[in-house]
Amino acid sequence: MSSLPDEIIVNIFSRLPVKSLLRFRSVCKPWSKLVSDPDFVKMHFNHAIENNNFSLMLRDYYLYSVDYDSSSSSLSLSDEAVEIDYPFKSSRYWVKILATKEYKKIPKTPIEHPMGYGIIRAIKYGFGYDCNIEDYKLVRIVDFYGYDSEVKVYTLGSNSWRRIQYIPYNFSVGSIFGVLVNGALHWIAKHYIRSEASRLILSLDIRDETFQEVPQPENLNDQLHITFGVLGEYLCILDNCLYMVGVEVWVMKDYGVRESWTKLFTIALQTVVQSFQYLRLIQCFNNGEILLQKDNNALVLYNPKHERTRILKIRGIPKRFETVTYVGSLVSLNSGTYVEQEQVLQAIEHKKKIQMEKRKTRVSLNSGTCVEQEQVVQAVEHKKKIKKEKRKTRGLMLVFSCFSK
Repeated sequence: MSSLPDEIIVNIFSRLPVKSLLRFRSVCKPWSKLVSDPDFVKMHFNHAIENNNFSLMLRDYYLYSVDYDSSSSSLSLSDEAVEIDYPFKSSRYWVKILATKEYKKIPKTPIEHPMGYGIIRAIKYGFGYDCNIEDYKLVRIVDFYGYDSEVKVYTLGSNSWRRIQYIPYNFSVGSIFGVLVNGALHWIAKHYIRSEASRLILSLDIRDETFQEVPQPENLNDQLHITFGVLGEYLCILDNCLYMVGVEVWVMKDYGVRESWTKLFTIALQTVVQSFQYLRLIQCFNNGEILLQKDNNALVLYNPKHERTRILKIRGIPKRFETVTYVGSLVSLNSGTYVEQEQVLQAIEHKKKIQMEKRKTRVSLNSGTCVEQEQVVQAVEHKKKIKKEKRKTRGLMLVFSCFSK
């Protein structure tokens, strides 16, 4: 490849999988420098999004990853979910680049009730990129019973949290994770002060951190059972109205404009091979097939052209889970910490702990205050007592023997 112009090499590399690029870093210094270049990393990430190169992440108590070819939707019986390795499962917040295994622990932040106390109903999260400051943000929404919800934002670059506001909405239903469309995160919410009971879609603009209600189609059958996601580049609603003929799929072709909502198709109930309460959109493949999650226990592949569905069988997935998508990336967190490094440190700490316990035991034995030592002393005394009793018994036997003669 030395005869190729640099521009062509960069173009080829920017379309390769992350795993291949990580291996190329050890081939030669120029390639290693290219793969680590921030401009190249950004180009590679943009190409991955354009080409729909997503992977699946399943979450229950642990995290699992499922790779697939997004161009062919080749999820099949041979696919397997792999548990994501991270040695800090007790930490609530962290960011990890799965390909490079670089991670960063996010500092904890207290939950602050507007009245100083209260009952938490739900906690929602969202993660997105702010192109204005070229940094990533984590959003946490804490829903309190009968009070405004607290909203805090963590910025990766500053490594700090800040509360942006309290909002008069509750988030008791819907996915834990916000859906990112058009530079904004979206959740299903309900205004707890207004009298109407219908649920709505609430968005948070990642850049200016402002909330607004997103208009929904005027003729939805059942607002109480909507789920939503991203279909192509559009915000998409699934109207899970089970007393109708099926699940209606709507897309907003002009973001923010109510009249632009268009019903694409209806997933007939009889096409889904198992009963369900709701379907949630996960991913749209380049061949037109759509990946859906059925309730919290199965993944379904739907073909709109042929109106067929099939339940995907993937080895190693938990019985109940929530699914999100992610893009493989070479982005650096500039943390200098990696999973393997953390595992080595934990192994060293574990070894130190064992050695410390051994030292404590030796010190306790020398000072005579150890429980195990006391037990040993008692056993020795008991053994001496038994021997003494045996001597007395032998003496009595000898005396008895003399008298018997």
